[in-house]
Amino acid sequence: MYNFRLLLMCAVVYLSGCKTTGDPTKGGLFGWDEEKAKQRQAALERRAININEQMRALETENASRNHTNKALQVTLTDQKKQLEELLTARDQLIDKVALLVKSDDANQAKITQLQTLHPWLNTSREEVLREFRKAKQEHHRTQLLDKLELEMTKLVKEIDMLD
Repeated sequence: MYNFRLLLMCAVVYLSGCKTTGDPTKGGLFGWDEEKAKQRQAALERRAININEQMRALETENASRNHTNKALQVTLTDQKKQLEELLTARDQLIDKVALLVKSDDANQAKITQLQTLHPWLNTSREEVLREFRKAKQEHHRTQLLDKLELEMTKLVKEIDMLD
């Protein structure tokens, strides 16, 4: 009988220690409150709405970045094509200078001066490509291409004058 009373007293103390919540995972056996349960559900719904809004914002940002990435890829492809055209034209100018030197139509001093004034004429294709790859940002690559194109225009004029 003593054990029964002790067990009963422990049960009363244990059950009276349960708090009232709207969360059945945290509540006790007694005192469940419907209002607290509704508040908890409303809080969970607000959290779900907030998470969905964040997801939509991230998806929009991701789509925007994908669009920007595609545009940059197109620009990079165009720039590589432009660089390749400049390098091909430069190679043709180098060949033309070599022919002028062989035919003695050009003064060696003028050719040396030309090579000094335009170091791009002596720069290897690999060095130019390496410099282009090092330019990580689009505007740096554009500046490099503009510089090379200007140099190319000057070179064509000067080599044509040697003819």
